[in-house]
Amino acid sequence: MKKHIATLALSIIIVSVTIAQKPFHPKNMKHESIESYQTELNLTETQIDQINAVRAEYREESPSQNRGEMTPEKREEMKSKRSEEREKAHAILTDEQKTKFQEIKKAERQQRAAERSKAAPDTESIAD
Repeated sequence: MKKHIATLALSIIIVSVTIAQKPFHPKNMKHESIESYQTELNLTETQIDQINAVRAEYREESPSQNRGEMTPEKREEMKSKRSEEREKAHAILTDEQKTKFQEIKKAERQQRAAERSKAAPDTESIAD
């Protein structure tokens, strides 16, 4: 009987933790599109149009996104293209916007690092 109760309790805990987790969805990722930066960087309509044109240009020439078909050479090419795209889009921004953009990115990196450290198991208590 005790085994059944322990198994049931463990099952309830596992289900609760699973339900409590936020599902991964690209829409939940902040600042993945130009629209999310629009107000923070105070982008003009012209800048938005120029950035969207750069993104469209690179989207058309990007290779297949299927990871199974990606060779190391294709991955490297894709990284290079993404870097070029970022540089072109970054060149459209004013100096003030570039500074603000760097601040936003730095804050996002710090937030991700904090979330990762919270999610990581406490290795000290495991060793004890």
